[in-house]
Amino acid sequence: MADAVLCALPQQQTPDGYYNLECMFKGLVQKGVPIKACRSCADARGVRELKLVAGVKLGTMSQLAKCVVQADKVLTF
Repeated sequence: MADAVLCALPQQQTPDGYYNLECMFKGLVQKGVPIKACRSCADARGVRELKLVAGVKLGTMSQLAKCVVQADKVLTF
């Protein structure tokens, strides 16, 4: 959500000592974890048409609401 949709863009150059989110996303995708980036947030930042990290898809607020309702635990930030 928000500026975090930029984390789903591939080929970012991460400085030494920082986490590489592309590698983290790929590891999660390989384990079958669905990863969605907010479509509205991507639109607002002009990145909707850009290629995302393989396996990351754009999602909707409706999909997020369904995930929250179905989850046995919810994290807030």
